[in-house]
Amino acid sequence: MDGARDRPATIVVVVDEATELPLGRLDTRRVDARSLDALARLQLAARRRGWSLRIDDAPRALRELAALCGLADVLGLEPPRQPELGEQLGEDVVVQRGDPPV
Repeated sequence: MDGARDRPATIVVVVDEATELPLGRLDTRRVDARSLDALARLQLAARRRGWSLRIDDAPRALRELAALCGLADVLGLEPPRQPELGEQLGEDVVVQRGDPPV
């Protein structure tokens, strides 16, 4: 996986602009041609219904393998997002009514 990230990628079916359905998690500890083939088949099935597939937090290995096979633009692979500062520090921000803006 990418660095210290230990969460799996999320497979999302995008039905339309207002509707996204989480389909499942992708174990990214082992990325190979089989997993890429399965994702390509899922994307094909989704597109036949007028939907699309998106893989959030796709690890570098999966993105590189997809690019090597010519599927990078087809699969909707989203790289891991960068956490905001509060997330990096593990802080939860609670705003009370009447608090001054920061």
